[in-house]
Amino acid sequence: MLSFGQLGSHMNRVVEFIGKDQVVSTREEMGYVAMDIKTGPKELAMFYFKDSFAVMAGVMTTDSVTYDAAEVQEFVTYNAPTYTPHRKCSKGNTTYHQDTVHQIELLIQYNKKSPPGIRGYALSNDAFMIGNWNRGLTAWVKE
Repeated sequence: MLSFGQLGSHMNRVVEFIGKDQVVSTREEMGYVAMDIKTGPKELAMFYFKDSFAVMAGVMTTDSVTYDAAEVQEFVTYNAPTYTPHRKCSKGNTTYHQDTVHQIELLIQYNKKSPPGIRGYALSNDAFMIGNWNRGLTAWVKE
């Protein structure tokens, strides 16, 4: 379980904590530095950095093992302690939860296969990234 790298952390802090040898790839995507980090034998963390600071942190399983709601809550508490969901929208196997006060969004991707479970999740406080995640979403409901 990913348990480091609060949103806003400097890239060097994240890499020092996990270890440079765990970094699988680093690339530029749409003005961000994207980094994939191996955090377990079947787990991958993803970070997006803008001006060297984390604006998105996420984790996903690379096999059929899934996460539970307690693991997602722990991730949210550590990475965005001010986050409080106000509204949500579901599309396909993904649910989007927005904190409209702090401008933080939690994306949860569910496993389509049986048994059901959470395949991955991510947090972002970057307006451009959140806008891309929400493109085309219209069925928002209050949480």
